Amino acid sequence: MTGMPLGSQSRLNDSEFASNGTMADDSVTEDLDWDHTDFAGRNTDGDEVALSNEQSTPVLAQTLMAETEGTTTGAPLATTDASGQKTKVTQLVNTAAEKSFMIACAIFFGLQALALILGWSNYSYAPLRAKQLPLLTISFIASVFWMLGTLQSNHVLVARGVYQRCILFGVWFALMGIHVMLLCFAFRMIRLYRAYVAPKLTSLFYFRLFAFALMLPIVAVVGTVVGSKSIAFQPAADGSSQCVAQTGWKAGTDVVIVIELLFLATLSWSLRPMQRAYQKRRETIIGSAVVSVTLILNMFMGLSDSSSARLAVCALVLIASNVYFWLLLGMPLFNCFFRPNAHLDKTQPRAPFEYHERPFSGQSRKGSV
Repeated sequence: MTGMPLGSQSRLNDSEFASNGTMADDSVTEDLDWDHTDFAGRNTDGDEVALSNEQSTPVLAQTLMAETEGTTTGAPLATTDASGQKTKVTQLVNTAAEKSFMIACAIFFGLQALALILGWSNYSYAPLRAKQLPLLTISFIASVFWMLGTLQSNHVLVARGVYQRCILFGVWFALMGIHVMLLCFAFRMIRLYRAYVAPKLTSLFYFRLFAFALMLPIVAVVGTVVGSKSIAFQPAADGSSQCVAQTGWKAGTDVVIVIELLFLATLSWSLRPMQRAYQKRRETIIGSAVVSVTLILNMFMGLSDSSSARLAVCALVLIASNVYFWLLLGMPLFNCFFRPNAHLDKTQPRAPFEYHERPFSGQSRKGSV
């Protein structure tokens, strides 16, 4: 499977030759049957023929430009077929808007990686520990996978070679990234539920959680086997390619995502007794809501194959990947560098049990979240 279909090869027009089958220009001594000669210098009988530089250079140059997998100008190429019709050759070069969007993605995710490095280097700061950096790191990696899969599936990021596979980015990157992010939200809500609502959870609850976690590899296996035939790159209206899936396969994956969102909604409802940790509950609920809205909008925008709609889908994924991250880590990281003691004194009377035992700046806090 190739990401971009190539246009038809160029051929010389029959009007360039005289009616007797020879060249009109007497300066050319080769008597060639042009109607039965291809661009490799062979006629239909397999005999080698020699083209002069003046005759072969324009034709070969135009053919090589049409078959090249990338251009430097970004303008669409055109070739002429046997009937004299010009055919537009699909280009692989991204537009200025797509290039700018990829630069923005690199900046935003680079800032997230830097924030995680700073957070881990100041892990002794209690509010940062309370944000569960290991879980947030996994969520960050999942969001990167989700973003890469969305970019490739919508032909904003063009991969080469073995990576130019719709099944790889449509299932293993985008789909698995979504599932892992939702699972991280669920685990954080469960931790909050255990700390503030029900410290002793029953074994049945853990069994249900285990069954929910098993949904990820099941979706991966089924998606790989079934999607290998139902997911492929198809030409879009603007001349590029788009990762297109059959309706049945896409509906099946959407049902699984809806089940996970309902599971998150149930957990959010069960956290209503959390009055002393309302901020934590609000962060997770907002993050889950943003991801849910993004997935729903992507389902409808995916029906359009225009470049603007596909770029809007990628922008929504970028927003969803950043909102939850900075909502969770932004303020604690700011307080860690600019007002660490004031933040500790402010939060101590309200929830003194929410931090771990490791002290920061000589102060000790205890907690379980």
